[in-house]
Amino acid sequence: MTKTELEQIVRRFFGEAINNRDVDRLGEFCSEGYLWHAAEHRSDQLEDVQGLPAFKELCQTFFRAFPDFETELLDVIVGEDRVVARYVEGGTFTDEFLGFAPSGTKVTWPGIGIYRVEDGKIAEEWFQSALEERVGAASKAASA
Repeated sequence: MTKTELEQIVRRFFGEAINNRDVDRLGEFCSEGYLWHAAEHRSDQLEDVQGLPAFKELCQTFFRAFPDFETELLDVIVGEDRVVARYVEGGTFTDEFLGFAPSGTKVTWPGIGIYRVEDGKIAEEWFQSALEERVGAASKAASA
């Protein structure tokens, strides 16, 4: 695949599935064996996820907690079979998430993801973000 094609897969993944909160479209961009590596090792509730059905379930959890969830891609860098994206994502925190009570406020967090593409689909993802820190702070502020 060309670098342009790799980049478009990741951009469409966010633009058409994630930002539309449409888990049914995830299969267009992610392989059946999709492997999502959780970077939030401080949490017992956010662990690595294997397989497209489990990834869809994880996304549903995000979308329930943040019904207006959205990701803004800030930078995209493409390698041979990997795409790196720097982003800001978040939404209005309306349902329990990672054991934190909802705050009813807009919560955003920065992050970086690495997406490995195989046979035209994202096969694996690694990410690092300030997700748990920002959600925890919002929950704490709302309960104060």
